[in-house]
Amino acid sequence: MIAIYVVFDLSCLLYYLRRRRSEFNVVLHAVIPVLGIAAFIPAWLTSLGISPRFLTFVTPLSYPASETCLAIGIWYVIGLVVLVYLHLRHPERLPEMKRVFADELPIQPVPDPGRT
Repeated sequence: MIAIYVVFDLSCLLYYLRRRRSEFNVVLHAVIPVLGIAAFIPAWLTSLGISPRFLTFVTPLSYPASETCLAIGIWYVIGLVVLVYLHLRHPERLPEMKRVFADELPIQPVPDPGRT
């Protein structure tokens, strides 16, 4: 879950830098996402089982929560294996996956030329 928030903050920053440069607001689209990423770093390191000396205020996770990183890592590796398999054996399926995961624009009705 922590990685989702970090990626969300990073995607906000990159989206406004790349696609909506004219709407880019330094505070909303740079400072706040970077602060959000920085706030989640201690929790992320703890969830990975890493406890640097400067994070004395974070207590290690107890069992079984301490094992979630391993489970997530296994799912991640399984996903990468499936991706490589599809890329090698069925490359035509990868572009079709965007229909499932991407938002499509709604179909606009065609205006009737007989009506004004």
